[in-house]
Amino acid sequence: MEIISTKTIIAGILKTYLAFVGLDHVDATELECLATNVYFEARDQDVIGQRAVAHVALNRVKSPNFPDTICDVVKQGPTYRNRPDLPRKYRCQFSWYCDGKSDNIRFQKRNGETVDIVYEAYWTAAAEALEVIVDRSEDPTNGATYYFAHKLVKPRWAEVFIVSATIEDHTFMRPE
Repeated sequence: MEIISTKTIIAGILKTYLAFVGLDHVDATELECLATNVYFEARDQDVIGQRAVAHVALNRVKSPNFPDTICDVVKQGPTYRNRPDLPRKYRCQFSWYCDGKSDNIRFQKRNGETVDIVYEAYWTAAAEALEVIVDRSEDPTNGATYYFAHKLVKPRWAEVFIVSATIEDHTFMRPE
């Protein structure tokens, strides 16, 4: 069985797709960063939940308080002095990025056919990410720049923000 990483798939297929649908102005690397973030943060959510997570990343890009690219927003957090490419464990903005686990999304193929449900989940995340990037969806978070999984945690930082939406098991927040 052959294992293919998203980097291999995204590099060719996504650029071709974007050109085919007339969206070649969309940066495929930025789309990959957003799709991967949506996949890891909300792959178990419905379309609205995934869209909401994508909007939070874009709302951060638009805010002067965060980096100005999607990839920099997704990867934001402290790193090690001697390894600036390595995020400090459990200290970044999106937990999946610095939890110490592999961030590769792997599609399993057998005889040329994809056999893993991960494939469908990743492409759903990519489709929602693209809709948000090209501004074809309303922001269900009402401008949120933060969120947390309220069934799992109640972070201290949440006390200083206002709730702008609750979607599935995420509470979305923004500054007042």
